[in-house]
Amino acid sequence: MSKLIHPLFDRYISHPGEILKNFRRWKNPEVSNIPVAFVLGPPRSGTTLLNRLLLNHPATRGFPIQTNIFSPRSIYEVERFKHYAEPALVNRALAESRSLAGFFARLHEISFPDMPEEGWYVEKTPQHARYLSYILKHLPNSKIILAVRDGRDTFCSGRSAQNIPQASSVKAHARYFNSCIDPVRKLLGENDRILVVKYEEFTSDAEAGLTRIMNFLDLPVDLKKQLVPSSAEKDWRVSEKAFQRLAQPITPATVGRWRKEMTGSEIAEYNSIAGKNLLVFDYPLS
Repeated sequence: MSKLIHPLFDRYISHPGEILKNFRRWKNPEVSNIPVAFVLGPPRSGTTLLNRLLLNHPATRGFPIQTNIFSPRSIYEVERFKHYAEPALVNRALAESRSLAGFFARLHEISFPDMPEEGWYVEKTPQHARYLSYILKHLPNSKIILAVRDGRDTFCSGRSAQNIPQASSVKAHARYFNSCIDPVRKLLGENDRILVVKYEEFTSDAEAGLTRIMNFLDLPVDLKKQLVPSSAEKDWRVSEKAFQRLAQPITPATVGRWRKEMTGSEIAEYNSIAGKNLLVFDYPLS
């Protein structure tokens, strides 16, 4: 059994009553109208970078790390939120909401009472893309910023950083890449609440890319505050191998690394599984 799912089963085995309570949360029709900009996409696609740049804006609020709220794990496992929210706030958000989306909304509202009138909450959890339909329905004022990067580059990045368990296997990673892309791909061109931001284009011209994103959110871009290098240097994650590039200039230096780092058989296997999604975003298979 994968270590990734141990916390899920361990929790529900020791707290079986939470299975039904969480199920009811998912099924509750409660809707929240808070404005949320979700930064989604396969891990290692620039989601952390985009999250930081958005949170540098004076009209945004959000947690500096991913919340993982929308997942099969029990939201009554209060200690799993301890890295960004005090237990008292989590318990209050649970008491003042009926659905999973309601909990998400209340936790943000309680945690950031100084939200500007025209501001946006910003939330980055890459794998929340898997629950896009739920998010769009229950948070109708939300917008989606889909960060996309050549899946083979995200595989190489994850394998190098050693922070993406699926990157230990070409097959597992390609399937994981698909699971993060499929829910969004099906809505492209049909939903004006989704903006695709390609890593390759953004890193080639960050100013133009950031301006495009802020226009999408109807907020004035503030390049001096949002792109200032010192903001990245203050980010505690830059000390970790996986996020060292946060403190470096934004460049496309790692674009196409898969051509040098993957073997021919690895490329062929990845393409056979994720080729359809690579082609959707104009990534060549050879």
